[in-house]
Amino acid sequence: MEVLLYNIEDISKLPYTLSHPLEQAYTAYTNEKYGKAMNHILDFFEISIPFCSYIFLRMLQQVAPGQPAVMPVLEQFVNKIDTKRPLSFGDWLNDLFTPLLAASVKFMPQDSLAMSFAANIYVKRRNVLLGSKTMPSIVQIRNEYRGHSTALSEEIYHDVDDRLLPRLCSMIEALKPLDSCGYDIGEGRYKIDFPTTGKQIDLYPLVFCNNQDYRYVLHTLKDEQTCYVASNENAVTHISYDMNDVVDKTFQQIVPSFDIAKDLNWAEIKKFMQTTSAVYLKRVYAEKKYNQELFVEREELTNVLKAFHDSDKTLFPLIGEAG
Repeated sequence: MEVLLYNIEDISKLPYTLSHPLEQAYTAYTNEKYGKAMNHILDFFEISIPFCSYIFLRMLQQVAPGQPAVMPVLEQFVNKIDTKRPLSFGDWLNDLFTPLLAASVKFMPQDSLAMSFAANIYVKRRNVLLGSKTMPSIVQIRNEYRGHSTALSEEIYHDVDDRLLPRLCSMIEALKPLDSCGYDIGEGRYKIDFPTTGKQIDLYPLVFCNNQDYRYVLHTLKDEQTCYVASNENAVTHISYDMNDVVDKTFQQIVPSFDIAKDLNWAEIKKFMQTTSAVYLKRVYAEKKYNQELFVEREELTNVLKAFHDSDKTLFPLIGEAG
C-alpha cells in the first residue's frame, strides 16, 4: 500500500473534507478490503471535485475584475448549477470542475494551487481524470463499479483500486499547496488563508461547518432545496430550504438571474427565448425559408420591443387586425 498509494503523512495536513476518505481508503486497502477501499477512493473524488471547484471559483472571482475573459467561465459554472435538475458526478467533473481548472491555469498561472494542478493533473495537456481512449475516466469507473447491484469479488475490486491509484496520487500531489493553508471554520464559515500570497477566500455558503463540526459541501439543487454532502460517514445528507437565500445571493453575484426555484424566472425565460430564437433562425436560414434582405425593419416597433425586453415587465400586448 505504501509503495502503491501514499504515506499516511502525505494527507494528514489536508482539510478534513479531503483527508478523511483518504484515511479510510488507506485503512481498507491495508486490510485487503478492496471493495471498501474503492468506495472510499470514489468518495474522495466525489467530494474533492466540488470542494476544489469552489476554491477555484472564489479565486477566479477575485481576479475577474482585471480579467474580463474570466466572467464567461464563472457564468457557465453558475448556469450549470442552475439547470433545474440534480447534478451527477459526471456533470461535476466534466462540465463544472474541468472548465474552472482550465481557467485557473490560464488566468492565474503564478498561483501555487493552479500550478500544482497543472503539473499533476495535466499530462501532455490532457486531464488524467477524464481518461482517454485506452483509460476509462473516473466517472466511467464510478458508474460501472459503484452502481453495480451485485457485490463483486475482492480480486476485481483490487484491480479497480490499482487502476484508480495513479490518478489518486496525482490528485493528492495537486492538493499539496493546501497543506500550508490556514482554515477558519468558526461561526459556520469556511475561510482559507493562503500564506504564500496573503490572500483569503471564504467558501461559505458553498461549504460550511455545522454545530456538530461536520463540514458540508454544496452538491446540487434538489426539489427547490439545497443538497449538501459531507465526507464524515455520520453526517447525513443535508437537504433543506435553510440555505436557499444565501446561496441565491452568492451565485447572483455572478449571474443576477440565478435562483433555486424550479420554475424559470423572467430573466431565465428571456435567456431561454434568446437561445431558442437563435436555434430557430439558424434552421430557417439553412432551409432558405427566410431571406434577411427582404426584411423591412420598423425602427419604432424595434425600439419598443427592446424597451420591453430590457424592463422587468412580463406582458407585451400586440393589438391589431388579421388580414
